[in-house]
Amino acid sequence: MASRNATHDMIAERGNRIEVKYSGLNAPVRGRDTLRWVWTKVFGESGRKRYDRLLLVGESDLRFASSYRDSGSAFTLFDVPIARVRELAVPVQAGRYTAIFLATNPLTARSFRSQKLFAEYQITTSDLRARYGL
Repeated sequence: MASRNATHDMIAERGNRIEVKYSGLNAPVRGRDTLRWVWTKVFGESGRKRYDRLLLVGESDLRFASSYRDSGSAFTLFDVPIARVRELAVPVQAGRYTAIFLATNPLTARSFRSQKLFAEYQITTSDLRARYGL
């Protein structure tokens, strides 16, 4: 793992610089059963993060586990190339930083961002090991 102000979190066996972001389950609207993941500051506090891959780790929503690629895992993983991160992120706090928001139910994914994450970037823990030796 890297130091607090590093430009990325780790370097994989094959040399890929990887930034890792974790999200628990968040309730965006009190009293509603919709949950989502929120990964903030995907380019760092000051926008200086430099990496090849963004690994998004979300606590699996057990209600939809059978719809995730890694249905038996406690985590749902997304492996996003740096070239695609900006199109998936949205500005937060008057553009101070960017974040990625994703509802946990892949069956109701309708936005371009949500569909792209679930269809193209969702991976399994086996995929993670095979790609990066992690």
